Amino acid sequence: MHNPFTLLDYQARINGDALAWANSKSTLTFAQIRGVAARMSTRLAELGIQTGQSVFIATQPDLDWLLICALMHRGCISCSSHGAGAKNLPYEPDWIVTDNPAVSGDNVIRIDQQWLADLATYPADEPCISFDSPESICRMVMTSGTTGVSKVAPLSVDVFLKRSDRLVGDWVSTRGDSLNLMPLSTIGGLYSAVYSWRSGRPYFTYSTPASVIEVMKKYRLACLTGSPTQLANFLDGIGQHPVTLPDLREVRMAGSAVSPRLVKALKNALKVHIYSVYGSTETGGVGMIQLRQPSDVEKTAYVRPGVDVQIVDDNDELLPAGSEGRVRVQGPSNINGYLGGVNAESFKDGWFYPGDRGSLTAEGLLTVFARDAELINRGGEKVNPVPVDNALLNFPGVHDAAVFGVENQLGFVEVAAVVVADRDVDIRQLGQSLQGQVSAMAMPKHFFRAEQVLRNEMGKPMRLKMGEIYRQKLVEHGAKGF
Repeated sequence: MHNPFTLLDYQARINGDALAWANSKSTLTFAQIRGVAARMSTRLAELGIQTGQSVFIATQPDLDWLLICALMHRGCISCSSHGAGAKNLPYEPDWIVTDNPAVSGDNVIRIDQQWLADLATYPADEPCISFDSPESICRMVMTSGTTGVSKVAPLSVDVFLKRSDRLVGDWVSTRGDSLNLMPLSTIGGLYSAVYSWRSGRPYFTYSTPASVIEVMKKYRLACLTGSPTQLANFLDGIGQHPVTLPDLREVRMAGSAVSPRLVKALKNALKVHIYSVYGSTETGGVGMIQLRQPSDVEKTAYVRPGVDVQIVDDNDELLPAGSEGRVRVQGPSNINGYLGGVNAESFKDGWFYPGDRGSLTAEGLLTVFARDAELINRGGEKVNPVPVDNALLNFPGVHDAAVFGVENQLGFVEVAAVVVADRDVDIRQLGQSLQGQVSAMAMPKHFFRAEQVLRNEMGKPMRLKMGEIYRQKLVEHGAKGF
């Protein structure tokens, strides 16, 4: 049988009455969630979905998880929305399943409360259907899209199962049960859910920021995982409504760069161990590091056993320990390429090239300095925006900031910054505050005030998109050279 759903089958048989899923108001046991998945699977097949077809899910999170289970049971290839619904997809699915009544089409199945109520008439014990082979695709995950357009990473049955064997140390804690703020459309969010199949432990979800606290207190959760932006928002929430979380032991972050200020704020507010996870949709978890002090964010991760990381030059020649170059990753759960063969240059001879530049010590400590796609090319000299981001965040009254490049009419790229700050902060003075902290080449020429920094759902700044947006603003305001 080539189907990860057999993991849930096993838990339903030996651990059927144990808690499998919970939010602040509802719960399901392993036997119940297995039964709901089987009923959904049969109903979806009745409506036309066939084994082996691709199905895009655009629903609220709790329904998303049930549909992932149901489509895996049916032997279908599911993919979940990043939050933009079913618009501008990077591929054409056979079907779209949604709870949004505004979405229509011949290949759209809409789910409402009546649809769910009718499931009671369907059998709960239908066996799952096998995929053709271990190499068959069983799940697809869209990348973050920070370089312009999301790519689709297909996970085979073999890769899916191998990653489920390696979850402790990446997305789940050994200290107790966890809540992951990342959505199921991300690799981290997905595998926090899959861990329940593998371990027999419950998967917890939330519907509102307030329900995060409710779930954590009700189930005495020991670990909170999320992107830096999600955890910063969590801190803002508990800052306005102080709470105590005596069972919380650790926080794990992944998905984007971590600022020293966030580490300091988490330690002061929560008094917990803090970890940063390094990995990608294409490789799974690569390694992690404990952030004992704010300055530790300069280090990225200790590479985990079983994963090979190398630093190579532009000709793919291996560099000595400590040298700076291109990062490449090889491991048992790497995917072989993106759907449709796009960006094939990122995959060579079993290695994945994530587009990071960094160094690796002989002890396995990886330090990523920058992402190639984020570097600002100023006449051949590359500017790393992340240190400038962090320098701006140290300015009193600045709550968020991101630096990016904007191209003028002569084709020369200038550095710009967008800042979220208190009203009494004069953003025109920020350049003076950066004197001595960043090089002249990295100094922003343009500062913009905004309500928020444009980020994807994992908290990564959309620097290329911001370059387009704010270049247009400069044109509209008649800035010289634009």
